[in-house]
Amino acid sequence: MATSVELEVLKENIRKLPASPKRGDMVYEALRVWIPLQTDEDWLRLINVKSKKLNQREIAAELCATDNIWKRERFRILLDEMNDDVIAKGLLNKTIAPSVRSDSEIPLKPEAVPNTENPMKQLEEAKLKAKLLRTEGKLQQANLRIRKLEAELKKYTELSELNRALEQLTRPRR
Repeated sequence: MATSVELEVLKENIRKLPASPKRGDMVYEALRVWIPLQTDEDWLRLINVKSKKLNQREIAAELCATDNIWKRERFRILLDEMNDDVIAKGLLNKTIAPSVRSDSEIPLKPEAVPNTENPMKQLEEAKLKAKLLRTEGKLQQANLRIRKLEAELKKYTELSELNRALEQLTRPRR
């Protein structure tokens, strides 16, 4: 998207302001500055083919604003003007034309690239690898705890054997 220094300053100020009438005025001013800067390619990118209108969310995102700006009358009027300009330039027909097919055309099937896997499969494999690493880490921690407990048990076993030997020595003989 085309931009200018003035527009970037307005965007930065919009980001800093909380929701207020002043912010709305700045968004409106930014929109007024933004419209003439757009090229035909920019407008084509913003057209929603299904609704045959400009994508409001994209425009709002471009200006660092929320979708709520389109609830105000002055913004709706401006949006209608932009849609009318796009239609007047004939850009709407450019975006719709490629999707219209003649009967002689055969839809091309997407060719599978031989060394690429299904992204969902790759994601699942990555999740399994991460889970395996977590499990291995838990296993190592458990083994360390087991060794520590075995050492402690051995110490107590030796102490109990010593205790039994002491009892036998101190027990009176018959």
